Amino acid sequence: MLHARALIAVLDGDIRGEDSRKSSFAQVVESLVTHEKRRWLVTAAAWDWGTGVAPSKGVQEKAVATLLLLGSASELEARQTLRRVPELRDATEERLSAIAAWVIEQYAPDSYGIFHLCPDLVGEWFVTLKLVDDPELAQDLRDDLTDVQAARALGFLARAADDVDTADGLFASFASGDVRRRVLAAGQAAMTAEVGRHLLDPVMASAIRSADGWSLDQLAALDRDIPSRVLLRTHVAIADRIVGILRGLAASDPVAYQRDLAVSLNILGARLDRVGSYTDALGATEEAVGIERDLAASDLAADQEDLADALNNLGVRLERLGQHQEALAATEDAVRIRRGLAASDTATHQGGAAAFPRPLSGVPFRGGGRCPHPPQPGRQRYGHPPGRPRGLAR
Repeated sequence: MLHARALIAVLDGDIRGEDSRKSSFAQVVESLVTHEKRRWLVTAAAWDWGTGVAPSKGVQEKAVATLLLLGSASELEARQTLRRVPELRDATEERLSAIAAWVIEQYAPDSYGIFHLCPDLVGEWFVTLKLVDDPELAQDLRDDLTDVQAARALGFLARAADDVDTADGLFASFASGDVRRRVLAAGQAAMTAEVGRHLLDPVMASAIRSADGWSLDQLAALDRDIPSRVLLRTHVAIADRIVGILRGLAASDPVAYQRDLAVSLNILGARLDRVGSYTDALGATEEAVGIERDLAASDLAADQEDLADALNNLGVRLERLGQHQEALAATEDAVRIRRGLAASDTATHQGGAAAFPRPLSGVPFRGGGRCPHPPQPGRQRYGHPPGRPRGLAR
């Protein structure tokens, strides 16, 4: 904002004769947008348009808004993108090339194909108001987006929503449609947007829950692509869908998938805990403990260790809800199991390499494939023998 005020002082202060420090946010941004529009008219008048003439003021604004929102990694892509502008739908390639080159000359895209009208909030303000005032253009820019274009648009509008109220509605409209593809695109947008995640998170979480046809591989890939420190509710939704898939697989083939289901339930409990859903977190962890108790009946050391981990998690969940006696009992059970394991195999269960936590992602599933969950920062796990997926502890 200080940058914007300073620009007004330099660019418009002498013309308007006003003190920009006394201007509101809307006045500051509108002044900078007005300055850009004047500059477009000047540069367009001096541009070589070949056999044509300079585009009208309205077409100039639509062309700039289109490329700011959807971006383009090349002049060829820019030409194709500009055909979304109603007035340019039937334009010749020469005409499109000239307009694309004119915009690129002013706002050269970065390595991701994103155009920047700086300060960015000025570009976000301009594009948002343009689309709100021109529903036909908004529709044309929203239809039939590629994954990359959807990611650029959602990232742009998510950032814009921090300062421009009307961007919320535009974000929701651009996030509708093919749910799975939009979720993947929003995941890409989240990687580049430090702001606007308050919009991305609930939209992605809802879309993940509502879309059918997810596979474990798709969910695992999405989980890996989104940083674990952001979009916490989205991570909950991913874990919840993974649990649902594994619950179905375990019902038809318990031997192959029960352990994987228990791992995923533990992870779901941990993620629910992170977003403050303590009751739901307890339910998921209790289900994991129930499965681990059944598996531990085999007396295999690895299954006993899984049960100890799950009980440790259960103690944490119970403590969160103020059930201190029950939490103590669960933790004591975990300690008792670990003492028994340590007494029977000191080398494996006391100190040494086994005390270091191992990452969850990439550990083979017994049912085939890889464990879909990456390790969660701030969560400690007990050591375990190589090749065994583990549940999350606190």
